[in-house]
Amino acid sequence: MANEDLVIELHPVAWPDRVAVVRVDSDAEIFAFSFAGHRSTDFAYTDADRPETLQERIDLAVAATVGPTRVICDTARGVVVGSTLIFGHGGPDPRTDGVVSYPFRRLKARLRGDRIRREIKDFP
Repeated sequence: MANEDLVIELHPVAWPDRVAVVRVDSDAEIFAFSFAGHRSTDFAYTDADRPETLQERIDLAVAATVGPTRVICDTARGVVVGSTLIFGHGGPDPRTDGVVSYPFRRLKARLRGDRIRREIKDFP
């Protein structure tokens, strides 16, 4: 049905804790990927771009669940204020999904005097 979200959840049978989710919000043309606290988005404004954008998000989900992956999350009171996802960490050619920052969340935490904690999760 048109304007209905598409949600794809991927995880290897051998590693049920390695869950990646791809979500499509067709109304806002947003394609999101999330894994272990990291979330990134991309946009596709034309019908021609949507299949490629969806495929990119699915490829990220597959790479996160099957290969060596590191997630670095900065949190305050359990709320993510920034994250980085690194594929192939420790290898010769690591790549990232980029650094995602939430400046208003970080500012709010600082104004409240919250301590921002960094958590590093490695998935072999």
